[in-house]
Amino acid sequence: MKAFVLDKAGDRENLHIENVPMPEPKSGEVRVRIHSVGLNPVDYKAADWGHVAWIYPHTLGADGAGVVDKVGSDVKDFRVGDRVYGLFDIARPGSFAEYAVTSASALALMPAKSSFEEAAAVPVAGWTAYQVFNRKLNLREGQKVLIHAGSGGVGSFAIQFARRQGLRVITTCSKDNFSFVRDLGAEFVIDYRDENVFEKVMDYTDGRGVSLVLDTLGGPSINENFKLLGFGGHFVGLVDVPDISNIPMFEKALSVQMVFLAGAFTLGSNDDKKDLGIIGAEISKLIEDKKIFSTLTEILPFENIPLGLERLATHRVRGKLVAKVADFM
Repeated sequence: MKAFVLDKAGDRENLHIENVPMPEPKSGEVRVRIHSVGLNPVDYKAADWGHVAWIYPHTLGADGAGVVDKVGSDVKDFRVGDRVYGLFDIARPGSFAEYAVTSASALALMPAKSSFEEAAAVPVAGWTAYQVFNRKLNLREGQKVLIHAGSGGVGSFAIQFARRQGLRVITTCSKDNFSFVRDLGAEFVIDYRDENVFEKVMDYTDGRGVSLVLDTLGGPSINENFKLLGFGGHFVGLVDVPDISNIPMFEKALSVQMVFLAGAFTLGSNDDKKDLGIIGAEISKLIEDKKIFSTLTEILPFENIPLGLERLATHRVRGKLVAKVADFM
């Protein structure tokens, strides 16, 4: 079967298509015939960093949508022919292939009327955002939150989940994306290139600061986020861990939490793994009920996956990029 593989870590420029053996599902696993895959920052970062468990050539890909092709023993929730979407363990061969294997607990049935491309845009970004607002935090209606990079994959879903809880959303993006994030539900939008984020946040919150900073970017200025938090505020990070040694955590009653879906595969309990599929099923229902929607903005051909990852790495993407692996059904 065809797959996009990496011959060594840090060699993303030479990501290429190669014929690799068909994977076989073990007990509790499902093989999916992949139709479409989402492109996510974790894909290019994993390619750059590598993983101790990888055997090269390694197939990348952290999520996708397709049809169940084969089930391992002890799989009771899915059968051959089911239309599914979900997550693929980054420590193992991934979804950038015609077929891929993952834990049954990391899959869910696709939203009933969604296309494969729309569904593939959801798992990593949508399930991450869902976990922030529905698993990690207990925020109150009317509280103000700051979501960095609201026009990106996670940010575009985070705005939707925040608004569903009655939260007032402040977000950052470029001027070109102001209309996009406002349509998602952002109330206050800051041009991160030309405006002072601290001054704008303090203005919008009457000097009190926000109840949540969702940091989707990381980087050397990560600790600046704590200046934006009000008393009892929460910092949730998706990339880098902040250095809190000089932060008044106790005095301001702050909390720090990290979200990393892939950690459930390696360090999580069985319940943590099962929760991935539960989240997927809950999001499917929300999409079916038109309470949130996929933020798919562009579909690429399979062979253009490297170009898509490069665009992600240079922050030139609005919403979600999806690559079509195969055209069936």
